[in-house]
Amino acid sequence: MSRLRSRLFAYDLAVPWLRRYWNDVVDQIRETTGWEIPLTIRGCLLGLLPRDQKRQLSRRFAVLGLTVAKRRIAIHWMSDRGPTKESWVKDLLEWATVEEERIRQTRKDAKLPEVLLAWGLMTQGTGWVNIPMGSRSRKGQETSAST
Repeated sequence: MSRLRSRLFAYDLAVPWLRRYWNDVVDQIRETTGWEIPLTIRGCLLGLLPRDQKRQLSRRFAVLGLTVAKRRIAIHWMSDRGPTKESWVKDLLEWATVEEERIRQTRKDAKLPEVLLAWGLMTQGTGWVNIPMGSRSRKGQETSAST
């Protein structure tokens, strides 16, 4: 049965936009968090990553990235072009902002500033910079908001 599932996923990756999209997503997650995610059902679709107690925050970010990627695929499934990396990053940062607020609300210990700093560095690692007032801009672009 697992061979059949692997073949089905390999067939799905034969769709050019889907293969390119998953490669972009996995490369960005690896670059941002250091997690190696295989292009398999187990890695991409199920999000089964090894448990590493020292890297829980980066694991949380990787799972969030995979979840957002699957959501983008579901939205674009019937199109010929599929989602773009830019649309994935935009959605990821919106969800990361929600997750950051959840971290603020649930974590009240002395490590909160350290955790929020690490989370901010991961979101900046996606190629986008946090700007006040909830807007985002690409690294290197000038904005009128002060940081």
